[in-house]
Amino acid sequence: ISELEPLSFAGLKSIYSLKIPNQLIGSLRNRTFVGLDTLESLELANNLIGNIEHDAFIECQTLTLLDLSINQIERLEQGIFRNLTSLTLLKLNMNKIKQIEPKVNKIESFFLN
Repeated sequence: ISELEPLSFAGLKSIYSLKIPNQLIGSLRNRTFVGLDTLESLELANNLIGNIEHDAFIECQTLTLLDLSINQIERLEQGIFRNLTSLTLLKLNMNKIKQIEPKVNKIESFFLN
């Protein structure tokens, strides 16, 4: 898989965990995860993600775990995680992050190295 189109998961109301590791995904576009109203865990480790659009995680209020480790992320813009009001674990380790400005409300664990 090299690309996730916006609204790719629309209508999949009963998904609690989504794992798409070890693919060739290069970016997360706006509204990619719209429709996953019950999603709690999203694992996108070991892809080629270098760009995350501002509204990629819109409507992901139930997400508690987000794994973006082992990607090509260099920068996280302010507000990129603003819709993730339930997020408690964010994994960003093994990226190329040079600048980070996330604001996450209830985050308990943040992995970055």
